Amino acid sequence: SMDKHVRVWNFVKKRLEIRKQFREEVLSLSCHPTGTRLLLGFKYKMCMYSILVDNLHPCQEFPIKQCREVRFSHGGHYFAAVVVNRIFIFNAYSFDPVGHLTGHSSMVKSFCWSKNDQTIISAGFEGAIFEWKTETCKRQEG
Repeated sequence: SMDKHVRVWNFVKKRLEIRKQFREEVLSLSCHPTGTRLLLGFKYKMCMYSILVDNLHPCQEFPIKQCREVRFSHGGHYFAAVVVNRIFIFNAYSFDPVGHLTGHSSMVKSFCWSKNDQTIISAGFEGAIFEWKTETCKRQEG
């Protein structure tokens, strides 16, 4: 967000629960499927926050710069972050890197997890669409 704020809304009660201002612009955001954590991408880092009753509490920082696309897997056990033409996969609980997906010749425009979290589909600005196995971090051929 260009105003450097993140807002957490309660859609049942139709009200704003948390409004937190950051020192820099938030480039990307993903909410964990349980609704208890947020991943925020900034210019020089990516941070995971726990969503508390009235605040966001930082719980982990990652050396991922300029992340403009981040997504938790459907099961919430992984998350993936795009940095230019690569996709980095992390374990969402241990924070350990699982691997990275390399193959696009230009920036990754978007990606999504399959329903069972076993593959990632990515699209690059060069027009290529790839399917990746998350277990091996290898591109599916065929």
